[in-house]
Amino acid sequence: MDMTLNWLTNLTGYTLTAKIVEADSSSLDHTATDGSQLPTTIRSGGQVTTLPIIDTTISDNSFVLVIPETLVNNYGTKPLPEKPSYGWIGLEVKDNASGTAQKIWKPFRGLVEILFSPSEET
Repeated sequence: MDMTLNWLTNLTGYTLTAKIVEADSSSLDHTATDGSQLPTTIRSGGQVTTLPIIDTTISDNSFVLVIPETLVNNYGTKPLPEKPSYGWIGLEVKDNASGTAQKIWKPFRGLVEILFSPSEET
């Protein structure tokens, strides 16, 4: 995903961290229409994946956030046809100050739906 941090002009001196935390998708009612088809808890012992960030030019405010093809390889609940798995995604941006002077932004957070992929089957 191409991303741009509009409030910055360049990323020099900033630390970017992005992660996806596996949600507990094991008991979801995927046929519900009242919101109960979405997870509300983190899977106990579930996967936490640090996402690769590609930034070939730190003198601008853009970078690429990569969700790896292997994201669900170790998920406890794998996506099935009509039964996706889920994870929460977040991006953290820290400046290079320390202590109470350090600024930390969380500009991107959400729920990722991982759909079944026939090409992943062996």
